[in-house]
Amino acid sequence: KMPVWYSGSPELVALDQTGSGNILMVDFTHEGVSVKPTRVGKQNSVMLSLDISNFSAIEDMKKKIAEVSSPSAIIQVEIMGLNTNNLMINTEQIEADFEDSVFYIRISDKSHIAIKDIPEYSDNLIQGKFVKIMQEKLKEASEEEKKIYEEALQTGLKELEGKEII
Repeated sequence: KMPVWYSGSPELVALDQTGSGNILMVDFTHEGVSVKPTRVGKQNSVMLSLDISNFSAIEDMKKKIAEVSSPSAIIQVEIMGLNTNNLMINTEQIEADFEDSVFYIRISDKSHIAIKDIPEYSDNLIQGKFVKIMQEKLKEASEEEKKIYEEALQTGLKELEGKEII
């Protein structure tokens, strides 16, 4: 029944290595052994999952990322959920916005457009024909292709309606 501790790496060696950057301070006394992790690493890994349906604007999502930002932070953001507010997510732009305030940031967008929220368009309109074609493509699409078609549908509708795409 020998107690065993492992401090992990004293510095971050992989992007997903949360909790690294510590050494162990071990005290031996007659009463026993006490172990206290002590932070020595410079970088810290932060994994952040954001449900896109909780945000009404991209700026709100960026505020949430800013809460965990620091010059030593290595941040991995996963955007997920149903995009019910029809937000245009440009991961490269968001990463660029944080470039000077964090050590490293990577954002992956795994969210999905809320297909049910697409307005009804007449088949006589270009938007109506576009939606019909894209919905047929979505039905036939593989899981890998669905994300591409969903983004194309979202982007195409915004363009056809004359809305600004960021």
